[in-house]
Amino acid sequence: AALVWEALLSPVGEYAAAASYLAVLDRFGEVEPYATILEGELRHIDALTRQLDRAGVEVPDNPYIGLVVAPTDLQTAAEAWAAGEISNVALYDELLARAHDARLVTVLGNLRRASLESHLPLFEAAGEGRSSASRLADSHGFSLPLMSRSEHVAQDYATTSLSLKAHPVSFLRSHFDELGYRSCADLKTARNGARLGLSGLVLIRQRPGTASGVIFVTLEDETGVANLVVWPKVFQRFRRTVIGAKLMGVVGRVQREGEVIHLIAEQLIDQTPLLSRLTGGEFAPALARADEVNRSSADQRMKPRRHGGLAPAGQAMPKSRDFH
Repeated sequence: AALVWEALLSPVGEYAAAASYLAVLDRFGEVEPYATILEGELRHIDALTRQLDRAGVEVPDNPYIGLVVAPTDLQTAAEAWAAGEISNVALYDELLARAHDARLVTVLGNLRRASLESHLPLFEAAGEGRSSASRLADSHGFSLPLMSRSEHVAQDYATTSLSLKAHPVSFLRSHFDELGYRSCADLKTARNGARLGLSGLVLIRQRPGTASGVIFVTLEDETGVANLVVWPKVFQRFRRTVIGAKLMGVVGRVQREGEVIHLIAEQLIDQTPLLSRLTGGEFAPALARADEVNRSSADQRMKPRRHGGLAPAGQAMPKSRDFH
């Protein structure tokens, strides 16, 4: 818990960074890259505060809010925050050297990587007044097609298993709203026995040996997590979905016991193909190897690739943590 407090409360930690970005946005409006990075910063803070929750430690308030004065111009701000990101990376190097808890090491490592590989390049480019893409285009005499925000998120997940920009499910929210699905946050306020549907990335699948074949699944969307209970009979009906889905839809009944809330699954849907929307992919089913030979005579290597070959979003999502 002490290491998490340092990551949050250090003068070069996450709380100070979030307050700095807020000061810039308050002064200059919704300017980039600050608006995007602030979203990521809040996800950083959430990842760290969950570690405090896990340890049963109270989450401190951000003491820097309202105390940071924004620089007089955006270029000066970008140069200052680029130096801040370098200091932030050094902080995480120090914390990682002292960390021994495996889950905490993973969190700190992911946040260090995000500062070094995502935040720092954005501030460096902003400090020079030009994006990395425009500088590359000038040096080679061509312009690069811009990636959409959802494509950026898919690639972030492919490389770091998280994104500072948004949660993948947020890009599908309007679709789920049309289906009548609720968010994971809505589960917290749903009444006991209520029937509802929701969808999320599969984080964890567990089948404890002492649970008589019951499977516990944790889903995550842009609002939080939801814990599912899958009884053996339901598992037998939806076995393939339970085992293989990366994006899962569920319809079930709310079960509340004190502060513990579960959704008792009645129907499970593999929604992984929807992730193709993040990278503009089609909804065509995957071909079997024999079908690929019979139905396509063209050399697959000659087909154009978008943006240098974006990984399919379904493949980009991290694997769930499964325990048996």
